[in-house]
Amino acid sequence: MVKKKGESHTISSLDAQIDTSELDQIMEILESMEDEKLAVTLLKKFNDASAKVGMLLRNRDPGMENSDWKKSCDKAQKELDQIVAEIFSFDK
Repeated sequence: MVKKKGESHTISSLDAQIDTSELDQIMEILESMEDEKLAVTLLKKFNDASAKVGMLLRNRDPGMENSDWKKSCDKAQKELDQIVAEIFSFDK
């Protein structure tokens, strides 16, 4: 399947579909930035923050109180949202 510009990819499994259109848009913004060093820095921040969210969601510590786990997830998601907003601020 060939992706046309503006079209998003979806990854299908039995029960889930992941819409990657936002990720595609983030990558387009970063790739179009004139300041390549800043683009790389933002990409690293995005990758690190999204990995942190993913690890928290997948690997819930059974010894951790649910409220503490939720606070950690919420904090990590907020950090990721801030980085995404920063990247989108460069959208032309």
